[in-house]
Parts: sequence; C-alpha cells; structure tokens
Amino acid sequence: MIQEEVNNYPDPSKISPVLFRFSGSFSPQSNTLRKTLDLAFQSQKSRDNADRLNQSKAKAIQDIVSLVRDFPPENNSYSVQDIRVFLFMQGVAQIYQVSPDFLNSLNVKGGGINIHSFPTVKMIVYTLFYKFYNDQSRKPCETDAFDLLISAPTPYIDAVVTEAHQAEVIKKVKSIDHFLDNLKTYRLRDLR
Repeated sequence: MIQEEVNNYPDPSKISPVLFRFSGSFSPQSNTLRKTLDLAFQSQKSRDNADRLNQSKAKAIQDIVSLVRDFPPENNSYSVQDIRVFLFMQGVAQIYQVSPDFLNSLNVKGGGINIHSFPTVKMIVYTLFYKFYNDQSRKPCETDAFDLLISAPTPYIDAVVTEAHQAEVIKKVKSIDHFLDNLKTYRLRDLR
C-alpha cells in the first residue's frame, strides 16, 4: 500500500484497500476459510514463509524496543509537536525503505514531502508510537509487530473491528490528526 501511495503521490484518494485483502465475500461459496488455509499452507514454501515470519516477530519487537531510547520524551511525556516530529521522521524512513528513488527525486527537485499524502505510513507510525513510545510501562508483545502491518489499511476503510489496545490507539490518533475522523471503531467485545 505504501508503494501505491508513492505511485499516486500527492493524492492517495484513488487507492482501494480491497485490492490488498483476502477475497472473502467475493470467493465462491465452496471456498471456505478452512479450505483456503489448507491450500495456503500445504506447500513447504508457504510453511517456511510462515515459520520465518513467526521467528522474525520477536526480533522485530526487540529491534523496535531498542530504538525507543533514541527518542525520549521531555518532562516524562510527549507533546503533540513531539508526536508530529516523530511522525515525519519515521514516516520518511518508512517511505525511503519502500522507494528511495521517489524521495531522491523529490530532493533533486528541491521540494519537500507531504507526509499527509501517505495515510498508510501515518497509521503504521502512529501505531508504532502509541504501542512502544507513548506508554513505556506497557510490556510489548510479539503480536504488536503484526498490529503495525494490519493497521496499514485503516485510513482507507469505513469501520474496523479490533482488539482493545488498537482501538485505543485509533482513539488517540483521532485526537491529534483528522485523517481517521470518519472511521468507526469497534472492539471485539462489541460483537458479543
């Protein structure tokens, strides 16, 4: 999705998250989740990829936690301005990982970058901030790495059902940035 935002810069409005998801309701009736998962994991390559992903989660969390000390809060808390600086710095780093040529071309042209043209990047970075930086007393868990990835399409959808902590992240993001204003957020307990 970040590459799509680069391709559509500066206007991400044409991007559709439907293009990046499991086919779900568009699948034939006979295509159950069980059949899909069985098919996906019957090959050795798929199982190896899943194993590699599971093993890399712990390392990813460890790497993220090791970087927290590089952006300490002043007076034991972050200001909205601090969060915006973090968003810009980390956002540019994320974009550079996906498309260094794009950022280099902007630099050659002498123009800056509008980080608000990258809603996916913003959501990933805000999730990173609120899961790891904002509350350093919270103990990170391996699933936090996956939360960063699954938060990516959030700006492009109308509603999301998520666990309590990610719902709280969304609430905090809405309080300082308006790109999620129309998003409806439900917790898993709301489904009961």
